[in-house]
Amino acid sequence: MGAGFDQAMPSPRNLIIGAIEGYQFPAISQFFTTLRRTSFDGDLVIFHRNIDEPALARIREFGATLIPLPPRGIRNPFTGRRHSGAAALGRILQVITAIIRPFPFTRTLHMALAARFFHIANGRFLAAYDFLRKHPGEYGQVLITDVRDVIFQADPFAGADPTELCTFYEAADCIVRRHDIFYRRWLEAEYGEIETSRWLDNRLACCGLTMGPAQAMLAYLEAMTNELLASRTLEPYHFGLDSAVHNRLLFLNAVPGLKAREIFDRLVATLGTVSSETVSRHIQNGLRNDDGTLVNVIHQYDRHDCCRQLAAVDS
Repeated sequence: MGAGFDQAMPSPRNLIIGAIEGYQFPAISQFFTTLRRTSFDGDLVIFHRNIDEPALARIREFGATLIPLPPRGIRNPFTGRRHSGAAALGRILQVITAIIRPFPFTRTLHMALAARFFHIANGRFLAAYDFLRKHPGEYGQVLITDVRDVIFQADPFAGADPTELCTFYEAADCIVRRHDIFYRRWLEAEYGEIETSRWLDNRLACCGLTMGPAQAMLAYLEAMTNELLASRTLEPYHFGLDSAVHNRLLFLNAVPGLKAREIFDRLVATLGTVSSETVSRHIQNGLRNDDGTLVNVIHQYDRHDCCRQLAAVDS
């Protein structure tokens, strides 16, 4: 056997994917500055729309690969005005996609239309799916993450099970029936009151961060993409459908291996529905897990004063 076969193959790089629209750099700087303080040495891909060049230049300083998304909506050739996908134009797109959806060869066209009309909260899943499909075998672990309200205390993949595809729970009392303003409304808007009624006592998970091995992540993103493209409501053009689809997939065990992890269980703490008292109890030279280790990633840190202080670093 030649000497070359004795050398171990390099491990695939880990990957973080985020998406941003319309922000100035100060609003998102903590994501990049806190990530740089960790030992993460993988790839960072940021999809973006309507971000000015000074902000993009700052992001490039952190080694991110920047991928532009197409401008949202369509431009009127007579007035020059750009129209978004909401309201009437959204309904027009629904008619078009209802016609082309049954034909497999039109999927590329369908995704291209969706990329121009979907709210970025929904469209990011299509973009991430397309990216991973085009880079087979290049990545080990993948994190799909929000950007504006996320900070890092450690490499997000430190201590992660390399075979586990995971999402992350909201607070223990965050169930469907108690969230009629947000989650329940989003679920009912897409899947109807009857189907949603079956899940009223189900615990909710946030779709803002999902982590797992690349192949399992690709399966998750394909499931998300299929559901988003099949939507028959106007929600794809607004915020919220991503949460409904994500939780339905979890409720139905529709993605092989996808499971939800607790808040203070090493990897990610999503804090938007957690009381300030509970969060304060976990602050000790950083935000700590129940076992005393540092939480790798803090999501929705800006909801709590004590966590905003953790993010107060030079940008």
